[in-house]
Amino acid sequence: MDDANGVPQQQEGPPANVCFRCGTDYGSVALPRIAGLPVCDACARILKNRPFPPWIRGGLVAVILLAALAFLYNQRFFFAHLDMLRGLRELRSDNLERAVERFNAAAARVPDDPEVRAFSLYFQAILLVNQERSGEAIPLLKEAQAIKPDDPTFKSALLQAEVGVAYEQKDYDRFLEVSQALAQSDPDEPMAALGVASAHACRYAVNGDEAMKALAERQIEIASKMQGAEGPQFAEYVDRIRYRLETREIISRSEFVRRFPNGWKPKGGG
Repeated sequence: MDDANGVPQQQEGPPANVCFRCGTDYGSVALPRIAGLPVCDACARILKNRPFPPWIRGGLVAVILLAALAFLYNQRFFFAHLDMLRGLRELRSDNLERAVERFNAAAARVPDDPEVRAFSLYFQAILLVNQERSGEAIPLLKEAQAIKPDDPTFKSALLQAEVGVAYEQKDYDRFLEVSQALAQSDPDEPMAALGVASAHACRYAVNGDEAMKALAERQIEIASKMQGAEGPQFAEYVDRIRYRLETREIISRSEFVRRFPNGWKPKGGG
């Protein structure tokens, strides 16, 4: 075929009337095309109904199996994430026991994720300290700290547990020493400052030294002026320390709450 200037043009692809597969020439009949190539009806049926080779079918099965295994593997991370979110929701509701259950469940789902385990260990330890079982909390916190040695939260929690152990063992000199270390590590935390007052009050309750009572009172004053020194938890801690200073009786927080469910007031305090 010539162009307008009489120059022959090259035809692109096979002729429209010749089947590209079987080579049959259909004369003046233009054949339908598959993928841009002319093909007769017989060959078109073969191409459209051609079965996949076995290696393709096998490969497809393998891909599907790998996808299923990946889903099952990643599913545990998905459910662990849900457990963590539920645990945080329990924390916001001040339900530490239920939160610990959720965090433990998350850690059990992904035992190969050390950060989730460290998180779980931390809250288990906090629960034990609150239950006045600080000695059991220490190995958990040491394990968590080994996982994340640069995390100051674990270091602070370990000091809090050591404070609890000293108090529970009635080693009030050690109680004061560790409380001071905790307050120095977190100088803006009013509850840590009150811990020092609590230790001074314990030493006063044991030996009646008025200088220690004065130190406790001064430390209460310092803590009360710090930002964040408000709320029922702070007020209840101050009441426990003042009760100790007034009566020279050392009782646990749980016993204090049991005796004074509506709060304690000093004599003549109204």
